[in-house]
Amino acid sequence: FHKEQGMKFWLSISSSAQCKAAVERGAQYYSGEHATDPNDPKYQEVIRDFIKSYFAKNPDLVKNMAFAIGIDEPMNSTWLAYSAASNSSHKAALDKVDAEIREKFGFGKFGRYDINAKESDPEGSPFALIAFTRWWNAAFAENIRVQRELLARHAPSLPFMSHNMNFVKGIGREDASMLSPHTDIVSADPYPTSAMYNFGRSRSVYHTGFSFKYIKDLSGGKPSAGFVQAFPYCGRSPTPSDLREWASQALKNGADGVNWFCVE
Repeated sequence: FHKEQGMKFWLSISSSAQCKAAVERGAQYYSGEHATDPNDPKYQEVIRDFIKSYFAKNPDLVKNMAFAIGIDEPMNSTWLAYSAASNSSHKAALDKVDAEIREKFGFGKFGRYDINAKESDPEGSPFALIAFTRWWNAAFAENIRVQRELLARHAPSLPFMSHNMNFVKGIGREDASMLSPHTDIVSADPYPTSAMYNFGRSRSVYHTGFSFKYIKDLSGGKPSAGFVQAFPYCGRSPTPSDLREWASQALKNGADGVNWFCVE
C-alpha cells in the first residue's frame, strides 16, 4: 500500500506481548500477564529495549510510518494492578508505592488508592484517589519523556504519540497538561456510541467534540489527532452519517486530524 498509494501506517510500541514479557522479567504491578501497568519498572524496561532493537533491525520501515504510538489507554490496567485484593501476591511492592505516595503526594496521610476499598477506608477515599492519580501521572510523564528521547535517537523523523487517553464515555484520569510536553501528538479515544448508550444521542455528539477540545486546550500547542471509535459497540454500528458528524465535531473543536479505530 505504501509503495502503490503512498499510504502510511502507525506503529504500536506497546502490546500484550510486551506486558507478558514484563511479567516474565519480574513485573509486580499487573492484573494479569497481559495487563501490566505502564509505570511498572519492568514494563518500561521492556519498552525501552524494544525501541532500541526494533529500529536497529528495521530502519527501512520508518518511511512507511505516520507516527509511533506509545500506548493506547494507558490506565486500563492501573486500578486492579494497584489493588491489594487483585494483586495480593505483591503486597511488599504495593506497600512501597503507598509509602512513596504518602511522602511525595499525599501530605503524609494519603497513599495508594485501592479501587476495591470502601470509600470510608483510607485507601478508598477521594483524597487517596487524588494523591494516587498525581503520583501515577508524574511517573508516567517521566517514563514517556524517556521513551520520546529514545525514539528521537533511533527514528528521528518519526512523530511520537506517547499515549491515547481513554475517553470511552467520559474523561479519563490521565493529566493531559502534565503529559502533553512529552508527546508530539496529543490524542484521546472518544466512543460516541458508548456516550449515546449511557447518556443519550445529544451527549454522544457533545462528547466527541468536547474530547478533542479538552486535549487541544491542554496540549500546550501540540497538534491533536485522536482516535474515534468506528466499529460496533454497545449494540450499535456507526453509520456513514454518524462518522461524518463525529469527524465534524472533532475538527470544529480543534483536531488537526482524525484517526479511526475500525474492525472488520
